[in-house]
Amino acid sequence: MLHGLGSCADDWVYQLPDLGRHFRCLPLDLRGHGLSDKPPGPYSMAQFAADVSGLLHTLDIGPAHVLGSPRVMCCARPRAACVRCADPPRT
Repeated sequence: MLHGLGSCADDWVYQLPDLGRHFRCLPLDLRGHGLSDKPPGPYSMAQFAADVSGLLHTLDIGPAHVLGSPRVMCCARPRAACVRCADPPRT
């Protein structure tokens, strides 16, 4: 669950009860947002995508549904296309 830019994972507080009954939900704060670390910027969509991919990889989450605002959904697309290109595909 990816929040909008300038926001945080709290965006999903009202959707979590319903979605949580059907899915494993993982609302997260992107780098520099909410409760996440705030290293010196600037930040890029490529960094956000790598962060999301790294988190899913660390948690050993394979294919996933990704929910988010249109602008941050580009964080999800590179995961499928190229962010994890060094990793063998999982089926």
